[in-house]
Amino acid sequence: MKKNRLLIAAAIGLSLAAIFPLASAQGGPLTLGNYQCTAAGGIAGKLKIKITGSSQYADGNGKPGSYMYDPKSNLIEFKSGPWAGNFGKKLGPRKIGITSRRGGSANTICDLK
Repeated sequence: MKKNRLLIAAAIGLSLAAIFPLASAQGGPLTLGNYQCTAAGGIAGKLKIKITGSSQYADGNGKPGSYMYDPKSNLIEFKSGPWAGNFGKKLGPRKIGITSRRGGSANTICDLK
């Protein structure tokens, strides 16, 4: 009886893992390219950011900067350039969120175009 319960629990665990992958599976580098960002649900306008390398970006005017990205937590910290002092989080393979506070809610959402 215990053996059957263990087998059932293992099967359920494997099924759930297939449906809900671990957050670390979202890790990996940020996808390079141009992101179109919407701030405050569109009220604050549109912004652009281009992820140009594993630690480099440029704003919509081409002004460069650097960022640090932790693939384990999916957290981004903009270290220099026009977005210096802001933070972000990788929300998916083609989406990042940006906020002015470390750990804050992303009030700017950027989609890879």
